[in-house]
Amino acid sequence: MASSTTRSPGGRRREEAIGVVLDLAAAGSPDRITTARISEAMGLSSGALFRHFPGKDALWEATMDWVTARLSERFDRCETQEASALEVLRGMFDAHLQFIRTHPGVPRLIFAELQRADDSPAKRVVHRFLGIHAQRLAAWIRRGQTVGEIPPKLDPQATATLFIGSIQGLVMQSLLAGDPGTLKTAAPEIRSLIFDRLLTKS
Repeated sequence: MASSTTRSPGGRRREEAIGVVLDLAAAGSPDRITTARISEAMGLSSGALFRHFPGKDALWEATMDWVTARLSERFDRCETQEASALEVLRGMFDAHLQFIRTHPGVPRLIFAELQRADDSPAKRVVHRFLGIHAQRLAAWIRRGQTVGEIPPKLDPQATATLFIGSIQGLVMQSLLAGDPGTLKTAAPEIRSLIFDRLLTKS
């Protein structure tokens, strides 16, 4: 995304609205977030907000687009030419958790969307991102296996699913505890289980 000095006023307003959604989700249940609350927080009328987003679903979709794009950028930075497969995977694990700690409203929004019975645009964004991320993780696991860094007996796709699931489990625990700080305290043990006992070739 362009810098704040080069984005159009409409682009800045759209990103501001996304920030408000994330802030409101961090403070309470996403189900209670209304366009009226978003508009009020931005100092706009509801009509002015709808000039940027045709409806709530469009705003939620844009928010999930923003989230997945930022996560992808963080994962991209982990993929350096000098890094080994394990270093990249560790970097992605840590980057994912750090992003969630920085944006605690994100998991609340995602879980709320995934519980919806209908196939919402935001839910499709999340599903697509998770599928792409799983394939990316599996590719790095295969690369590590090729050079003898990761045990060959592991199934790359299943291991990638476990990798993502461990992060989701940590996030769910923090939501149940009502304390994002539990991510920081519980993550080292899960990280050790994955990288010191599962992925590291003995």
